[in-house]
Amino acid sequence: MFQRIMTWLIVGAMLMGGMTAAAEETKPVVVGTYDSRAVALAYYHSDNARRLNEPVHAAQLRYDKAKAAGDKAAMEKIEQEMQHGQAKLHAKVFGSAPIPEVLEAIHDQLPGIAKEAGVDLLVSKWDVAYRKPEVKCVDVTMTLVMLFQPSEKTLKIVADIPKHTPLSEEEVDKMKCH
Repeated sequence: MFQRIMTWLIVGAMLMGGMTAAAEETKPVVVGTYDSRAVALAYYHSDNARRLNEPVHAAQLRYDKAKAAGDKAAMEKIEQEMQHGQAKLHAKVFGSAPIPEVLEAIHDQLPGIAKEAGVDLLVSKWDVAYRKPEVKCVDVTMTLVMLFQPSEKTLKIVADIPKHTPLSEEEVDKMKCH
């Protein structure tokens, strides 16, 4: 009899442990989402922009040197490089292109942001193709934007971004870069 009771207690404890594990497995996933356009805009308008402008400045100097030398082929090549860079920037700020260099700049701060927001994962809202209804999403856009210490002007632009649908690749390609 004692053995039977002990067996049932052990089986019960195992089942309870299994139920606890099952309950933990059904804990909903919480995803932190952000609008990559707003985060990119804040990044490119921040002090990081100075660092980013160094290659642009260097390209302009190369262009001026080629122009002074009358090297039209070099001028065209440099113009194309600069237009390509501008198109990539437009795809991030006006479209929904990935922003790896932006996330790299704040990489060390992402775990703390996720913890503070109570999320298990951070992802661009444009990268969510599907989610189960029970998956909870928390918008962390402004938390990420604020890491770049945006000016009031930048914050006004960021506030306006959600009112606009991201441009398609074709629409971004049609933008004129000057």
